[in-house]
Amino acid sequence: MPRDVLFGAAGSVKLAHAVGLHGIRLLAVLAILCEAGRLPPRRAGRVMAMAALGYAAVFWAVTATAYAGRGPYDPTAPYGILLAAGALTTGTAAAVVLAQASPARRAPSAAPAVENRSPAGRTGT
Repeated sequence: MPRDVLFGAAGSVKLAHAVGLHGIRLLAVLAILCEAGRLPPRRAGRVMAMAALGYAAVFWAVTATAYAGRGPYDPTAPYGILLAAGALTTGTAAAVVLAQASPARRAPSAAPAVENRSPAGRTGT
């Protein structure tokens, strides 16, 4: 089957393939940063769900544009809006994760407590 019958004159799934594979990496890095950062588990889950939903929208818009036979930078208006909304959602989630994982946001570590080794301190007398 000729390529242009399946994908149209300008459609190519190379970009959709790249977007999908890089999405896996992006979401994995965000999950690692959520774990390393100071996000509580519930908030980390919500942020990751937001990032995944946004990236799914980006992937859908790019893939649908390719299968519609349009060029990568020539989406229809609905697909363009979906692409922009997905990118904005994913970017916002990434910004939240990066802001929480930033070393500047971490509290300085307190000096270790000096242990009382005297017998009086252990017995409480």
